[in-house]
Amino acid sequence: MKISIRFAWYDLWIGAYWDRAARVLYVCLLPTIAIVVLFRGSPPKLDAAWLEVAARRLEAELREQTRQTAFWKDLCEKEREARAKEVQS
Repeated sequence: MKISIRFAWYDLWIGAYWDRAARVLYVCLLPTIAIVVLFRGSPPKLDAAWLEVAARRLEAELREQTRQTAFWKDLCEKEREARAKEVQS
């Protein structure tokens, strides 16, 4: 692990940022002044089991979004029909 302080006039933010690919943590407590923590070692590798879990979660989210879209579409259609009946009456 290597820790350093960096000044960059364009870093006008406060907070922390984790660069996963480079394995670097940037902590900016004052605008333009950042503490840089460089972690050694290779980045974590994604194995097949992790990818399978991620794919299942994405599929479940997509199914839920599709279900919700169908629900709201059906609800809007029923509302339109009810308003059309009111207008006709």
